[in-house]
Amino acid sequence: MKRAGIGLNIVLAGGLCLSWGAAAWGQTKAVPQRGDIEDKYRWRLEDIYETTQAWEADFNRVKAQLPALAGMQGKMGASAPDLFAALSLRDSLASIVDRLFVFANMKLDEDKRVSDYQVLADKASIVSTEFASTAAFIEPEIVALPDAQLLGFIDAFPPLAMYRHHLEEMLRKKAHTLSEPEERLLAQATEVTRGLAPGDQVVVHPGERVRDGVRVTIREH
Repeated sequence: MKRAGIGLNIVLAGGLCLSWGAAAWGQTKAVPQRGDIEDKYRWRLEDIYETTQAWEADFNRVKAQLPALAGMQGKMGASAPDLFAALSLRDSLASIVDRLFVFANMKLDEDKRVSDYQVLADKASIVSTEFASTAAFIEPEIVALPDAQLLGFIDAFPPLAMYRHHLEEMLRKKAHTLSEPEERLLAQATEVTRGLAPGDQVVVHPGERVRDGVRVTIREH
């Protein structure tokens, strides 16, 4: 009995020490609030957008220009200027969408308790998917052109020279390019796969494609 009593006293003493230690740690090592951190240790998100109003302006700009991009469907082989216009608009909007997404999600990471930041992140996710879905026709239409026609466009229209490598890579990978409906489906699946870890699988439609480290397995039902 004496031994049991000694053991119990040791356990109780150890528990008290842990409790006191935890309390002391909580008093001296509390996680600082963002407002308590020096500016030099914070992200400079104002370098992307100075205000959320500026973010909203770009968000609305993308939404307003998506119909113009959609209106270019079926015109990739019409002429070299038409092809260049589609690629230029796609790249311009892609740059804005990237900025919208990065800013919104880094704002959310600053403080996930702020609901306004969650709204921004959700809107960024939605517009990113809408953009990818709208632009899904571009690559399938381009690779459907005869190689000679596409290369002729590049040679005949100097502004397209900046896209030569990009377009030649499309031709090289032609056999592995999805159709326009499949590209659109894959773009829409981004909303489903967002947040998954590499190696996770999502069933969507017959076939298989990897995007951002996530393998989308497509099966018939």
